[in-house]
Amino acid sequence: MRNAIIYGQVSSDVPKNKDFDLHILGDITREIEVTKPVFLDTLNREVTLNDQDFVFSDDSMCNIVLSFVVIFQQTVHNSQQWRKGLEQFLNEALNFRFERVEIWINENIKNWNVQSDPECEDASSMLFDQLKYLKLECLRSFHLCNEQCSMCFLKCTQCIGHTTDHMCSTTHKCDAFCECCDSDDVSCKYPFGHEGMHICSENNHRCGRGCQYEFVNNCLNECQLPIDHEAQFQISRLRLRGSGNNFGDALKKVGQIINRYQWTSYIPVLIFMSDGQCSHANGHDEMKMLHSNYSRRCEFECFTIGFGKSNFKNLQELASLGGGKYVRCPNDISLKHAFEDIAAKHNTTVGVIATK
Repeated sequence: MRNAIIYGQVSSDVPKNKDFDLHILGDITREIEVTKPVFLDTLNREVTLNDQDFVFSDDSMCNIVLSFVVIFQQTVHNSQQWRKGLEQFLNEALNFRFERVEIWINENIKNWNVQSDPECEDASSMLFDQLKYLKLECLRSFHLCNEQCSMCFLKCTQCIGHTTDHMCSTTHKCDAFCECCDSDDVSCKYPFGHEGMHICSENNHRCGRGCQYEFVNNCLNECQLPIDHEAQFQISRLRLRGSGNNFGDALKKVGQIINRYQWTSYIPVLIFMSDGQCSHANGHDEMKMLHSNYSRRCEFECFTIGFGKSNFKNLQELASLGGGKYVRCPNDISLKHAFEDIAAKHNTTVGVIATK
């Protein structure tokens, strides 16, 4: 029965159970419908499930997700809608498999004298108890990881507890068309699941709204920044909370921001400032991920700056994990010098106002 749950069939070389006289599922496949239309209300679309396409095991999860990706990657671009649709798709596929296995069992025991033969009744009860147990085991195994994909804005689609990088099984590239181009063949430049407008990299789309500095001499009176500049720098989702620091959450946001841009002309530099106190995630895993993903691809650099009077061991470890440098700044003067040194290294003009 376990093979029936996992594969939707029982291998033909598996012997029949003499006590229960169970037929091989392959012998009665024609009698059990293998396709089923289902309506995914989260995506407002009907799809046809083919039970023969699915293998429900941890190492085959990617194949099930890919079935969903093939159908929806070019039409669904919102990350939350995508996730809800995928979860509903998986639940529908699992329930369809359970339905077919239950039909398989009923087909095999329909000639048993369950009402008057205690042995048949016990055997039947045992089969359905086993089915119930395997259902629960399968549902527990197929909880999706809830972390963000390391390459885009979708959630990871591997089973929870996996030990590899967080991946979503897509191409990580937004397949929507540019909202500013007249043509429908110019693709968005951002990673999959991003917020804001879909903008291409082929044309220089400017904001064009009134400039807030129009009173200045030589002002062009129209904003010359990219049309989506407000969305690019929006950090409203990075909520400030009291009761301790969470370095892990902060560094995850860094990865999201780096993913939004094509770093061909610039080097992303992370300056992580703290007093060293962290009551939640220490950020070690997240810093390792940043260094692994971006140190070679776009020459990512990091600096950790410690200020105040605390224990800075964690900041030193973060700098080491990110292949960067730790700087101790006990006062505003040293902080000013630290920023000037970082800016000088990257040929950047900087002005820092020191306040008492």
